[in-house]
Amino acid sequence: MSSYIDIKFLNLLSTRLEKFKRKSEFLYNFRCPHCGDSKKSSTKARGFVYRKKSDMFFKCHNCGMGQTLGNLIKFLDPTMHKEYVFERFKEGKVQEEKPEFDFTPSKVLKKKTAYDRILDELVSFDKLVTAKSFKAMSHLFLNPSLGALPSYKKDIKAPNECPIKI
Repeated sequence: MSSYIDIKFLNLLSTRLEKFKRKSEFLYNFRCPHCGDSKKSSTKARGFVYRKKSDMFFKCHNCGMGQTLGNLIKFLDPTMHKEYVFERFKEGKVQEEKPEFDFTPSKVLKKKTAYDRILDELVSFDKLVTAKSFKAMSHLFLNPSLGALPSYKKDIKAPNECPIKI
C-alpha cells in the first residue's frame, strides 16, 4: 500500500521535475532538483527515484545527494509533504520491514589509487620529529664552522659563547 502512495505523490510531483521519465515499474529519472545537473547540457538527467524493499529513495549521480522520497517531497513542496505523511501513516500501522543500508564500499572504492598508495607510504609527523633527531641536528646550529648552514646562520653563537650568563 505504501508503494502506491509513494508513486501517487511522485506522479503529482512530476510536473515540477525537469525531464521526468518512468524507466520501469519502480524506477524514475529526472534532473536533480538539488544541483540542477549539468549547466552545459540540458539533456542530462542524473536524479533517480528507486524502490528498495518497500520504500522509495532518491539518488543523484551528479552531486551524490541521497534521501528518502518523503524528504525529497519536503524539499520541493512542504505542504504536499504534510499530505504525504498523512496518507502514508494514517492507518497507524508501523512498517514491519525496515530498509537496510549497506555502507560497504563498492568495487571501485576498494581499489587503491596512486594517490592512496602515496599517502600510505608517508610517515607521520610524530615519527619524524623525535628528541634524537633534534639532538642530531642541533650540532649544526651550534657549530657553524661545519658549513652546513647558510651564511646568515653563522652569526648564531653557541651556548658557551653567549654573552649573557645564566
